[in-house]
Amino acid sequence: MLMMNVVMLMMNVVMLMMNVVMLMMNVVMLMMNIVMLMMNVVMLMMNVVMLMMNIAMLRRYVAILLTTASTSKVTANEVAITSQPI
Repeated sequence: MLMMNVVMLMMNVVMLMMNVVMLMMNVVMLMMNIVMLMMNVVMLMMNVVMLMMNIAMLRRYVAILLTTASTSKVTANEVAITSQPI
């Protein structure tokens, strides 16, 4: 009876150690998950910034196109002169 009790105790200790190891692994996984989440948020912010910059550049480009199209009326003569090869 005592021997069986000792065996049960040892098994219990082994189970406890395994449980502690699992807990540590779980904590590590959680930290990695939090780091991944933060990196994801940073990537998202960078993406938003890139999008804003892209929209601003696009607006500037469109404004330049519109202003050049409206202000400079290029005649057919000028086009013929400028399109000749040098």
